[in-house]
Amino acid sequence: MSCPDDNEISAYVKGELDPSRRRATEEHLDRCRSCTSLVAELARVMTPPPMSFGGAGGGAHTAATADEPHPIPDPFRGHGPAPIEHIGRFVIEGVVGSGGWGTVYRAHDPHLGRTVALKVVRADLRSHPFEVTKRSDRLLQEARAMAQLAHPNVVPVFEAGSVDDSVYIAMELVRDGTLRDWLRQDRAPREVLRMYREVGEGLAAAHAFGLVHRDFKPENVVVGDGRPRITDFGLAVAHGAQTMREIVGTPAYAAPEQIFGRAVDARADQFAFASALYEALYRRPAFVRGPIDRMRWVYATGRAEPPPLVGGVSPAIGPVLLRALSVLPEHRYPTMDALLAALDHADTANDIIHVRANAILQFVAPLGHIGFIAWFATRPDPPRPAPATSSGGSDLGPLDIALGGIVILSILMMTVWMVVGVVWAPLNGWALLRRHRLGRVSTMVYAALSIFSCCGIPYAAYVLWSLTRPGVKALFEDKRQR
Repeated sequence: MSCPDDNEISAYVKGELDPSRRRATEEHLDRCRSCTSLVAELARVMTPPPMSFGGAGGGAHTAATADEPHPIPDPFRGHGPAPIEHIGRFVIEGVVGSGGWGTVYRAHDPHLGRTVALKVVRADLRSHPFEVTKRSDRLLQEARAMAQLAHPNVVPVFEAGSVDDSVYIAMELVRDGTLRDWLRQDRAPREVLRMYREVGEGLAAAHAFGLVHRDFKPENVVVGDGRPRITDFGLAVAHGAQTMREIVGTPAYAAPEQIFGRAVDARADQFAFASALYEALYRRPAFVRGPIDRMRWVYATGRAEPPPLVGGVSPAIGPVLLRALSVLPEHRYPTMDALLAALDHADTANDIIHVRANAILQFVAPLGHIGFIAWFATRPDPPRPAPATSSGGSDLGPLDIALGGIVILSILMMTVWMVVGVVWAPLNGWALLRRHRLGRVSTMVYAALSIFSCCGIPYAAYVLWSLTRPGVKALFEDKRQR
């Protein structure tokens, strides 16, 4: 849906929307950060300074005064209870964000002296016992799923508990924002691929543990210190354990089997991952987007759009993503690891060709050196002119002496290059195939020495150009590619 107008946002904050329209607005807020910020600001302006509740000891607290900081309001509470100051022992410092049913707070843990992200069931649902029970069960499910995954690209869960019949989970607080926020800055395609590769490793770890996320999207990945972490495993299920034909996830990234309410497996996460990466690289979605009914029609009648040519993106990446975006799960890659391996190969295919070409030239170079040395040693001596009679003085001027010195130095440098190249070049070729950083640098030094021979100038130009390409440099710097 398009962004609601100001009157509708205001009615949502006041709790005056009918249930169906409220659900639609909540689904939109889950995807639109700007509207979420607007709702939070309206709630702050429209909410009078209230009494706090739900402290660590469960008793009432006095109202905030001018000398004391005001408690942080829950912007999605409508006309529900007063804003929260404490949840259990955690001191609430602010609201990080809110979705369709959960609110995430920034909270301080006085026992361990650290700041955490605290996720609880949204305040305005607490008046509905059935909803509280349902959402609390889902929150516990998320805590169990995330606690089982010890991976650097999955947000760690510190603990789960309950207070006043409401379940909470305490997680690592990542302050730099979501992957969507990270992508809003001007990112080079290689940066995007690196970031998504790490995200893919987190998903692969979840799949290896037997979990399917079912709601992967850029908003469910937080980025801190340049490292992405997947969060929001509230819809995660054990691989192969789903029997209900429930429609879950975000329609923009949900796999066709989810849109049609069929059972899903890890390949649904693969589809969502490929959809998000396609959008990040090519700045447009792979499929026409819309409500669930339209998405069903799109998936039933078409395929993903062929990606355009984008500078910095290898053309080989497009076919890889199109396979991962197949409407039928059996046409996708068998695992997330297989997709990541295919992306690595597609991204580096052209650069690997240059590395191998340089290695072959290095292996062939000694043969050329040996042949040149053999020819030089066996060639007949040129006739020597008769020595001129000496008049008792030298006919060589300073310029002649300088030019002669340069010629002698060049001959010495070329001789050293010829002799050393017989041993040095094969070692360079081996180091290039092993992708050792020293092999790349050593080969460029060897190519620079080749300039002293006329036949070595074209070779040196190719080596210095090919081995300084950003993609080739990345191959020697990324240990995963070795």
